[in-house]
Amino acid sequence: MAASSSSSQEKYEVFLSFRGEDTRDGFIGHLYNALRRKRINTYKDDENLESGHKISEIMDAIKESKICIIVFSKDFASSTWCLDEVFRILECKRGGNDIIPIFYGIEPSIVRKQEQSYAVSFDKHEQCFKDKKDKVQRWRDALKEVAALSGYDSKNKSPEYKFIDEIVEDILSKLCRYPSTCDHSKRGLIGIENHIKEIEGLLCMESMDVRTIGLYGMGGIGKTTLALAVFQTLSHHFESRCFLRNVREECEKRGVMKLRKELLSKLFCDDKTVPSLESTHLQERLCRTKVLIVLDDLVDAISQLNELLPKEYKLGAGSRIIVTTRDAQLLKSRTDKVYEVKRLNDIEALKLFRLHAFKNNCVLEGYEALSKSVADYAYGNPLALEVLGSSLHSKSVEEWKSALDELQMELNPKIEEVLRISFNQLGKKDKKGYTPIQDVFLDIACFHYDGVDRKFVENMIQHSGATKKISDLIDKCLIIEDRNRLSMHAFVRQMGKAIVYDENKEPGQRSRLWKAQDVRHVLERNTGSCTIEGILLNLFQLEKDVKVRPTALSNMHDLRILRFFHDAFDYEGKFRERLGWAPYNKMHLLLEGIEYLSDKLRQFQWDLYPSKDLPSNFNPENLVELVMRGSQLVELPWNEDQPIENLMKIDLGYCESLIQIQNLCGAINLQWINIEGCPSLVQVPSWFKNLNKLEHLDLGCCKNLKDGLENLPLNIMVLSLYGTAIEALPSSFRDLEKLVYLNLSHCKNLTGGIENLPLNPRRLYLSGCTRLKSIPVLPSGLDFLDASNCTSLETSVSWSDIQQVEGIREDYNFEYRQAVYPGNEIPEWFSHQTDDGNSSHIHLPPNWFPIHDPLFGFLFSVVFRLNGYMSSPYILVEFNFQTNVNSDDRLRPAGRIRRTLFCDGGREIYRCEMERDHVFIAGVKLNLKRLFGEEWSSVCCNVTEVSFRVSIEGTGVINWEIKKFGMGLASTWGTATKSKRRFSECNGQASGYQDKVDSHDPHASSKRIKAQSNN
Repeated sequence: MAASSSSSQEKYEVFLSFRGEDTRDGFIGHLYNALRRKRINTYKDDENLESGHKISEIMDAIKESKICIIVFSKDFASSTWCLDEVFRILECKRGGNDIIPIFYGIEPSIVRKQEQSYAVSFDKHEQCFKDKKDKVQRWRDALKEVAALSGYDSKNKSPEYKFIDEIVEDILSKLCRYPSTCDHSKRGLIGIENHIKEIEGLLCMESMDVRTIGLYGMGGIGKTTLALAVFQTLSHHFESRCFLRNVREECEKRGVMKLRKELLSKLFCDDKTVPSLESTHLQERLCRTKVLIVLDDLVDAISQLNELLPKEYKLGAGSRIIVTTRDAQLLKSRTDKVYEVKRLNDIEALKLFRLHAFKNNCVLEGYEALSKSVADYAYGNPLALEVLGSSLHSKSVEEWKSALDELQMELNPKIEEVLRISFNQLGKKDKKGYTPIQDVFLDIACFHYDGVDRKFVENMIQHSGATKKISDLIDKCLIIEDRNRLSMHAFVRQMGKAIVYDENKEPGQRSRLWKAQDVRHVLERNTGSCTIEGILLNLFQLEKDVKVRPTALSNMHDLRILRFFHDAFDYEGKFRERLGWAPYNKMHLLLEGIEYLSDKLRQFQWDLYPSKDLPSNFNPENLVELVMRGSQLVELPWNEDQPIENLMKIDLGYCESLIQIQNLCGAINLQWINIEGCPSLVQVPSWFKNLNKLEHLDLGCCKNLKDGLENLPLNIMVLSLYGTAIEALPSSFRDLEKLVYLNLSHCKNLTGGIENLPLNPRRLYLSGCTRLKSIPVLPSGLDFLDASNCTSLETSVSWSDIQQVEGIREDYNFEYRQAVYPGNEIPEWFSHQTDDGNSSHIHLPPNWFPIHDPLFGFLFSVVFRLNGYMSSPYILVEFNFQTNVNSDDRLRPAGRIRRTLFCDGGREIYRCEMERDHVFIAGVKLNLKRLFGEEWSSVCCNVTEVSFRVSIEGTGVINWEIKKFGMGLASTWGTATKSKRRFSECNGQASGYQDKVDSHDPHASSKRIKAQSNN
């Protein structure tokens, strides 16, 4: 017989079939209890269920179960119900899942041959079922087949508990071969399977040491859900287990001692009499028990873990502890491994959202784009996807649109409640304000956009220990770091802004302002207070002019950040009027200007500052960054005695009224200066050479700047002299050994001194130097050269200086090297050239690719002309590999590569004109694994040819012409073939690189290409 101890909807792992009168109170009871202790979901009951209405339930349980156990006892065959059950099991499981026979108190041969008591029983069945002899025969056949299977015999198996343990262990090992019983997708646990596998790997289940792992991640990311799924999947491997939920919350409500008692009670099968943890007896029991413990949501992982399970108390061999928290740092001293629970990918996120919005993974017509928008907004956070999906269920399209608009302004309350826990754990606000780390978090949330440089943020922070505070915020999953760039989940940012917004209804009484209407309200009504620590205003967001009172900032004594900036400020220091982006609003200020600026200012930006002066009483001792682009400023009211040692950046670009730049020798930490577009500047000030930390200097468009280049500091790395009046580079230029970027474009008077370039520049811009006649030598480490429109250039550029040894160096960086210069010849070292056309077809030798490296590099070059202006132009290279394996499938994966054709010294790509012939050279790296798949190496062995075609694309109306095209491939050792081949020289041999024209090749061309772009 069999019956259920659980709901019929559950998936069973084991179906237990037995004759109740023989074994229910003894062996079956002990076996069932052992299976239950291992958390094996087993179908069994103590009641007599031999009734017809239970047959369908039993059949479902048999089908669902992975293993069926049949316990044969002395009188088993006397029950027609049991015989029917054996037949049903065999029918459902034959050739499928496991059937385990157990022979309890009877020989297997007696069952198989149906002798002794089984023979007596079948004689009776023959008499009772004279008209249904085929049924009795089915029972006989079923018993014979099952009894022949490998199983367990209780004979000579004593004591009985060891016999039962052996059976249970065998069942566990068999269950491990089956997929998890948890249907995660139906339970809404999208994308959890890979996480479970990764955590199983960290747990090292085969090891018998005691291991602790920690799961961390931002609020709502699914730590608890994942920990529970792992617990359910693995719990049957342990003698005892406990999942302790919401430790943080329960500690606050009940205290840690009650939680400890709950933990011990669950570990020891809800024994209410368990002694305290200090009990020697209890410690001995723990030491002998293999346990699985999950402690969920620890706010102080180390102390709470030590209180619940002190270090000195040992757990049984093979025990595992899983801890979840929002703070990675708290895990590192007590855990063996740490695992970050990351967001769902875009596909998983959309699937989870649809599951809650539409109750399935199908999307209704008209909701496709809206669904993706909401899922993108949630950015892979499962809690947000579930909450938003459920809130939008059964709502109209218009309601969805309205909800999306609202989400941009205000965070969903349920999501905010979860996220605020992380902020509250940073400390408690008191009368003095937020804790230092809370201040850092709120500054990043309110004032710094995603992708901000970490070092910059550290410099802006007033509190000591800025580096550690940012690291702590990263560990707590409140901010994200990627290659020294900081970002923040949109929800977390909204939560931070909501915290500030809730400080006070009056904007002037809040600590931070970033909304245009709030800033305008405070400035025009003069309602600012000492509570305000930072103001951020994008001038482009102003709906009308703002009249700023001279005393508008007078009460803001604690102001640290003041940024009035304009998004539409372009390279020319002007608003992009030609693109229709011109502003229609301004900030008006009386002639006397601002009366007061806080001495605590660290970041001060005021684009288009309408006054000629800064307040004379302003003390810049804390100032780190000064940005006043396009302002009316005449001079800075500082001298070398001013306390400006903290100043690191000055940007006075296009301050056309600026008369002079005072001696700023006191700015010993100054790293970045931009004074482009200042016509009054005629020479580089002599005191510049004392700025030993200056790395970036932009003097571009200072059209009267002619002298003083010998005053450049030796530490300079980035230098722009774009559009200046310089005539030659002085010999002192050779000493700029750290210079990596140099822009000399549109220096119309430049005629010489190029030989004085240092060896180290990686990027060199000479575009539009119309009087420059020769470039005698180029820096050996150069990656990028723009010498376009150097109309007087007589001496051809020697690209071999860049190449060194006239070929492709072994360490050649194909992806980033590029050059453009006037000329009409492809360099000779390009091994494949067309005299007239834009395509090439090349035979490949057997060793054309590096067998252990999927990156395949080559160079290409074109001679071209642009007749007119083109917006955002780029060179397009299309390629097509061919194989000789199957003539019906000759073309292998094709692709295209773009290389931007920078113009005007890299400053302007909107309009590009090159009416003379120019040569363009660029390097390319193809990932063969990405093109051909995992078996790329074997596929490439059959690739024998490749074709290339090049064109020019962009927006606008333009005539472009490609006159010549050349290719240089890399061999396995990284050196280009140096012999020059042309179409006319091809002899059709397959040894080595060869060019040919293939009539079947769509890229092949033998004529000069002229085209018109009209996009």
